[in-house]
Amino acid sequence: MSAIRAGSSAITGVDMSDTKQTSAASKAIGLGIAAFLIGLIFIGASFLAGEDAENPRCDGQLMSKGDVCYSSRSTNGYESRADSARTASTWLLRLGGIAAVGGVVLVVGGAATRSD
Repeated sequence: MSAIRAGSSAITGVDMSDTKQTSAASKAIGLGIAAFLIGLIFIGASFLAGEDAENPRCDGQLMSKGDVCYSSRSTNGYESRADSARTASTWLLRLGGIAAVGGVVLVVGGAATRSD
């Protein structure tokens, strides 16, 4: 046990390294939970984008092969829209998986540090 005197008051039995370690573990757990939830959102969005790859839409209307979508931003054909949705789905799934796994690692690491 250590004693720290500051003026007339004294703090005894407080090991500041334990407090800092617990605080870091709590932050890791909080960040891990947030990363995991964000990963799940990205994974869910990837499934929605995958559905758009199977059934491309233009202003909410289903497109058929050979259709062209004219919008204020661009002009895209059926295949172009399907390819864009497939690419988005793939990247969202990858990023979501990385974030979810990273979140689990942070939570487990923070919990292990906290219990030491």
